[in-house]
Formats: sequence, C-alpha cells, structure tokens
Amino acid sequence: MRNGLATVLLLLFVACGGKEAPPKAPLNKEKFEQVLLRSLLIEARTGQRIAGDSAMYDVQAEYDAMFAKEGVSRADFDSTYNAYLRQPDALKAVYEKVLNDLQQPDSTVH
Repeated sequence: MRNGLATVLLLLFVACGGKEAPPKAPLNKEKFEQVLLRSLLIEARTGQRIAGDSAMYDVQAEYDAMFAKEGVSRADFDSTYNAYLRQPDALKAVYEKVLNDLQQPDSTVH
C-alpha cells in the first residue's frame, strides 16, 4: 500500500511539475508583463532614434514616464525581473506572452 501511495504522489508531482508558480515578487505577473512589454518598446524606439536621428534621446525620461504611467517603481520592476531570472521557465513564459502581444495587429500598446 505504501508503494502505491508513493507512486501516485510521484505521478501527481510529475504531472504538475511543468507549471511552476510565478516567483514571489513586488509586481504580479500581469503587471510585470505589461511593464516589460512597454520597456521593450522603449528599447526598440531608442534603437530607431539612435540609428536615424542625431538628436539626443533621453531614455531615462522615457522610462521614468512609463513607470509613472504604470504606477510602479523601477526598484519594484528590477526586483521582479531578478526574481524571474531565478525561475527561467517562468521568465520564458512571460517573454513568450509579451512577444505574442507585440505581434497582435490590434495591439493598443503605445
């Protein structure tokens, strides 16, 4: 009987093993995804402006405005990102969601 219970518990553990919980972090997963998406857009615009515009671009001001609009601090975003770095599968899932959102033609992210 004991071996049967151990086998069932092992099977349950293996079946549920692919879905690890998001890391404990200041930002919940949805807010983290939104802020990460917006930060990737800032980085993309930065690259375009540097390549096509000789005017100085204030990346820090862009980030400050984005964090204010989202109602989060840079420290909370950085702490959340670092927490996800310790769970690569969870971070991969976040990036997949964000990249998928960026590819949607009806995306309202600016």
